[in-house]
Amino acid sequence: MREYKPTTFQEYLDRIPEDRLLKLEERWKVLRAEEAFWDSLPEAERSERLKAPKVAYVPGTDTLWLKNGRP
Repeated sequence: MREYKPTTFQEYLDRIPEDRLLKLEERWKVLRAEEAFWDSLPEAERSERLKAPKVAYVPGTDTLWLKNGRP
């Protein structure tokens, strides 16, 4: 049995193939942009958006709506 050796995050990234790493970096850019958007909101609006979504059920169409204030 091999001895357990913890792997650092950088060691893990170094083993990822280049094409997959480029796809990950594109996704990270999107996440960073969204994080920057949320950080740019005034504190009052950020707190408002953390509230639980409003739920509405329409029995005629058997539709459940979750309204969170975002499109």
